[in-house]
Amino acid sequence: MRVKGTVKLDATIESIAQIVDNTKAVANAAKNTTYGAEETNEAAQKLSKMATELRELVSQFKYESNGANGHAKVHEGMPN
Repeated sequence: MRVKGTVKLDATIESIAQIVDNTKAVANAAKNTTYGAEETNEAAQKLSKMATELRELVSQFKYESNGANGHAKVHEGMPN
């Protein structure tokens, strides 16, 4: 036979265990979010570098229009 106080103690212990599990889940989610943010930052830095390199490559070309006839010439400039 269980004593009434024991039932309350069991419920309290169960609640504490659930709080611990929830806290672990929140900590794990925060860790995963941090990892994802770091990966996104790294990808953004790489993309920025690629955009700069592409801009430098494209700047080596010059576009000339021959007016209304629709013909155009592209001249490759000298790399810096």
